[in-house]
Amino acid sequence: MFYILDDECKIAKSTAKSFAEKVFRGHTSNSRIYSARKSKKKNRFNDDEAFCIRHFAGEVIYVTEGFLEKNKDSLPLGLTRLMFNCENNPVCVELFEEDRKAEEEAKQQAKGGGKGGAAGGRFNSISRKFLTQLSELMTNLNATDSSFIRCIKPNIEKKPGIFQGVHVMNQLRCLGMVETLMLMHTGFPTRCPYDHIYSSYKTIVPAFVASLPAPEFVEAIMMSLEVPRSKFQLGITRVFFKSGMLAFLDELLDSSADKMAGLANKIRHWILLKRWRKGIRTVICFLRFADKLRRLRALKELLKSTHIIFRLQMGLFRMLKRIRRRKAALLIQKVFRGHNQANKWRKTAKGILVIQKYFRRYRVQKEFKAEIDRRRKEIAKQLAEKKKAEQEKREAEVREKIRQERERKERERKEKEEQDRLERERLRLETEERIRREREELERAREERERLERERREREEEERRTREEERRRREEERREREEQERRDREERERLKREDREREIREERERKKKEKNWSEEKGKR
Repeated sequence: MFYILDDECKIAKSTAKSFAEKVFRGHTSNSRIYSARKSKKKNRFNDDEAFCIRHFAGEVIYVTEGFLEKNKDSLPLGLTRLMFNCENNPVCVELFEEDRKAEEEAKQQAKGGGKGGAAGGRFNSISRKFLTQLSELMTNLNATDSSFIRCIKPNIEKKPGIFQGVHVMNQLRCLGMVETLMLMHTGFPTRCPYDHIYSSYKTIVPAFVASLPAPEFVEAIMMSLEVPRSKFQLGITRVFFKSGMLAFLDELLDSSADKMAGLANKIRHWILLKRWRKGIRTVICFLRFADKLRRLRALKELLKSTHIIFRLQMGLFRMLKRIRRRKAALLIQKVFRGHNQANKWRKTAKGILVIQKYFRRYRVQKEFKAEIDRRRKEIAKQLAEKKKAEQEKREAEVREKIRQERERKERERKEKEEQDRLERERLRLETEERIRREREELERAREERERLERERREREEEERRTREEERRRREEERREREEQERRDREERERLKREDREREIREERERKKKEKNWSEEKGKR
């Protein structure tokens, strides 16, 4: 995208819209660059006014207006030459050192026959400087090793020789160094693949140790070197060490014969000890299993006895249940009869209370009805007066609203006429601008068609040369194949002749042997 921006800055008639179109045209297959109209954010930009880039943190809409002007960072040529030729002022010389070098390179290219070197050397832009600085930064980073440095202020006064513990501790806590050290202390930050340790020790250990799986092999090495079990952990592909074991790891990977003289005996001793412990654990597990089996058998006998006792208890419980049921039936009868008598008394008392309640309510309702009629007449009179006043007020409000509505319609009519006039003027200007853009697009399309036609003719010429070379290659392959077939045919004929000659020799030897055998038989 920076290269497209530089190219647009070099073109005299380039605009922000042409830059946006070239960005879309050059990144059609890039899913992270798309039109601003497809953005989730609300905007009113067209395709030739802005473009959207989806960064890691989110999408950003870039408006191309002003990109070309802001990217240009060139001064007049006479002013630039005047500044870097000021030998009495070292500041100006240092600031315009790059321009002086670019001027010298342009002159050398011009002497060598290049016509576009001077113009290209004088052009400078913000994006070109950024790309140059970025390239230098990546070169420096690739040539060095990265280190993370935490800067701590020892005191608030910024004076030497003063150390404030609370202030430093707060900074370390805010930087997360306390948690990091605790994590490194409790975790296993140092790690090493099994392959490194195996390649360092496979030549000095016995064959039965080298044939062990990777975790067991590394564990045998660690235990033979008397490394505490709490200082390392075995993973799937590598071994992990506690913090502070980096020096031990360097010593571990240094597998010199002098340092590892008695390692094989220690490994053999550890393997035998491990197998012995495994056998001991197996015997202990067997004894525990036998003890558990005996306990299960005793538990089975106990359950059988418990079942018999349970059946005896169930018979006794049934008899007690019948006795309790009889007592409960007598109690239920007694409670039921008492409940019936209590219900009859409650019903009688309830009837008396109901009669008293209805009589008192009738008397109160009669008095309340007379009071209600009196108040209703007073309220009706007040409502009639209030209704008359409200009706007069509403009529006045209606007349005022009608007058205001007429004035509003008159204002709206005038505003609408003014808007229609402005809209017609805007449509006329837009039509003229659209016609101009269409003419420019037709001109660019014509140039694009001519360029495509030239590229098509070049491709056809290239394809014709390719077909001619392919035909010559196939002809050479055909001649080589015929020559190979001829050689194969001659070889087969030679082998057939040798086979016939060998068969003839064998037949002669066989006849000769038969003749000798018959002569010897005749002699006997």
